[in-house]
Amino acid sequence: MRRSGGPGGFARGLGGKRACLEPGLVRRGVGRLAWCGTLAALGGLWLTQTGCTARIPRSLDGDLTRRVAPVPACVLRLPPQGKTSSASRSLREEQYWKLVFPSFDERRQELPENARDCAGRGVYDSPTLSGSRALRGWPFRIKEGDVVLGAGGSRLRLVWLRTQAFPDGTAGGALALVRTLPDHAEAYGVGVYRGPAERSKLRIERMGSEVIPTVQAEGCTEGEGSSRPCETLLHVFLPRQGQLKLAAQVPLERVGVARNAEPGMGGAITYRLSSSPKFEANRIRVQEQVVAEDSMGRMLRRAELERVFTLVEGELLESEPSLWGRVFESGEGG
Repeated sequence: MRRSGGPGGFARGLGGKRACLEPGLVRRGVGRLAWCGTLAALGGLWLTQTGCTARIPRSLDGDLTRRVAPVPACVLRLPPQGKTSSASRSLREEQYWKLVFPSFDERRQELPENARDCAGRGVYDSPTLSGSRALRGWPFRIKEGDVVLGAGGSRLRLVWLRTQAFPDGTAGGALALVRTLPDHAEAYGVGVYRGPAERSKLRIERMGSEVIPTVQAEGCTEGEGSSRPCETLLHVFLPRQGQLKLAAQVPLERVGVARNAEPGMGGAITYRLSSSPKFEANRIRVQEQVVAEDSMGRMLRRAELERVFTLVEGELLESEPSLWGRVFESGEGG
């Protein structure tokens, strides 16, 4: 298991409701729940009457995580810890797989082909994973290190379950926002992410009361001053209805080279973009700067821009495109 990124924010509470639950995995759709004395089917998973004796476990007294975490889409009950129970608990890698993929075979440590996530969605049907192959074929036998973790406040974790390989060296797999409590684990949304296998940093940010999972894909790794074209991209996700939806992609660093792109200047011109996102209530402010340099490293010009991604009805809407397209791409054709 590999950890990635650092602590971030947490989210608003939406309150628990009483429900009859089957032991093991339970899932809930938005606005729908299997209440006591009823029989309901949600995407092929049946929740049956259990005598109205079970409840979704609540946090310990004085623990604020129930009030600051989203409503879970899936719940996995954990075996008792014994006498040494604790308010915090860490999952083993196979438990993350079981939480996200109910069909995961714990005894064989294998994930079947075309496994669906705990909300019944086909993760491997996503266009994001098109053109990939399973790292070790199907059924996929997990190994230590296939899981990458990013930490957040209130015991939240962002988990990347890597199963796919691409010809360009990137990896792909399910991305899930989860939280662990003493007797159960919760998943708030499952999505898909593709990025550098060893250079993807998972973080959880806070945008006001919203939990915002992010993954930073490091593409610029040669250090300051390098003129090799590259891009470091921040993927921003929104937890919605049991899914992690890709809401925005923000370039944090870009390097490009064009020839004869500046008036009166021949030869190669190197363009460098750097940006600094700031997460605020219902929006992300991004301060961008693009610098053009000649072959000697002398700055020819600099442009700056502040743009904003605003949360509107479950989507992040950008105020205007990145400065990069105006400075570099237009210059490239000059």
